[in-house]
Amino acid sequence: MPRMLNQRRLLATAIGLLIVTSQLGAGVSEWVLYVPHNVLEISTLPFKRMVRWATGGTRAPASDGVNFGQYEQLADNYGAALRRQAYLEQQLIIAHETIDELAAVRQHINMTSAGNVGGGVGGNVGGVGLVYATVASWSHANGALSITIDRGSRRGVAVGQAVTSGMNLVGRVVGVTPMTATVELVTSPSMKLLARVIPPQPGPVPRETYAEFDNSSDDDDRMTAVVGKDQSVVVGDWAHLFDETWPAEAGGCVIGQVVAVEDFSDDPLLRKRVVIEPMQTLSRLHRVVVLTPLSQVPTGMLE
Repeated sequence: MPRMLNQRRLLATAIGLLIVTSQLGAGVSEWVLYVPHNVLEISTLPFKRMVRWATGGTRAPASDGVNFGQYEQLADNYGAALRRQAYLEQQLIIAHETIDELAAVRQHINMTSAGNVGGGVGGNVGGVGLVYATVASWSHANGALSITIDRGSRRGVAVGQAVTSGMNLVGRVVGVTPMTATVELVTSPSMKLLARVIPPQPGPVPRETYAEFDNSSDDDDRMTAVVGKDQSVVVGDWAHLFDETWPAEAGGCVIGQVVAVEDFSDDPLLRKRVVIEPMQTLSRLHRVVVLTPLSQVPTGMLE
């Protein structure tokens, strides 16, 4: 019974307070209502904190709508795109180098066919297939210098064919498997090449010298020949292949450049020694071209 009286008193007090504030001005009534409201907020603040702390572990974290997995995926895709771009740029460089090499071979073939180089001994170099190959390994065994390339009989490569790098003669195919081929380099000690030595650019007075070059000194990079003292050979001249034992399409390819002309020690009064060096380091080549007759290249395999 006393509890009911207290509740009635509180209700009556609240109604009376509402009636009094309704008769006051707006500013006074707001102040009257604000003071107990503020006191109530301050008094209940510790309880609110306890409730928030107690329920914080069970409440789901607020979502800000950001999915970081998407950004990580985008970063991975961007990295992959950069790697792909670098790979394609490298392939583009290789393609340009290949085009330059093949263009040089074509130019050489055209010049030889027209008789401008004076290369091959007889025979027509028309109808030549170009098989592009990558050097897989290099070997110096049994007194022979050789490289292995990644093209074989399935691509029309056969024993005896000439291998070039641009207009420079690299060597001759001496062994073939379906997928690879072995090329003996022109600087190998077993090689003997008849060459025509002429200036790289025609001068007012034509001059030429024919000589047989070999690597009798077992130097990996140089070949020598002995010519008469009266022969006009100077440093900088080019030695072009002029050998009927080689395929006609290789005629006129550059074997090397004259790097030294010196007296021949066994007969210094009548003869001199001519030293040539390939214009490329053959053991460091990455790509070469095999010159093959079109009849030996399988259909669809021309490169």
